[in-house]
Amino acid sequence: RVLGDRHPETLRSLGCYSASLGELGRAEEAAALTMELWELLTVSKGALDPATLAAMRDCAAALTVLGRGQRAVEVRLELWDLLKAAHGEEHPDTLRSMAEYSVALSESGRTQEAARLQLKAWETQKRVLGEEHPDALRSMASYGTKLAELAR
Repeated sequence: RVLGDRHPETLRSLGCYSASLGELGRAEEAAALTMELWELLTVSKGALDPATLAAMRDCAAALTVLGRGQRAVEVRLELWDLLKAAHGEEHPDTLRSMAEYSVALSESGRTQEAARLQLKAWETQKRVLGEEHPDALRSMASYGTKLAELAR
C-alpha cells in the first residue's frame, strides 16, 4: 500500500511471493499471482521489458503445471514472437523461447510440429551458440525425445 502496486519493489515482492506459493504446492494461487504480475509489468514497464518477458515465461510454465496446455502454447508463441521482433531470430533468448514453444507444442500433443521446430532450434543454436552450449545440448536432447515419441 505504501509504495503502490506498480512500484518496482512491490512487483519484485509479488514475484517472490508467487514463487514461494508455487514451491509450497499452491499452484493455482501462484499462477494467478504470476498472471497478475505479468499484467502489471506489461502496463508499468512495457511488453518488451526483461522483467515482463520473464513473468510471461513464468506464466506459461504455471499454466503448464495447471494442465492448461493450450493456453501455455499460446503464451509461449506470443513470447517467441515478441522476442523475434525485439531481438531478431538468432538471439539466444529468442532461440531458447523457440525451444520452449516446441516443448509446449509437444506437451499439447502436437509432437510432429514440435519435432520440426525443435530441430530448427537445435540446428540454429549449434550454429549461433556452438555445439556444446547448454541450450544447444538441451535442444538436442529434446529433439531426441520427440523422435522417440514419434517412433512409438
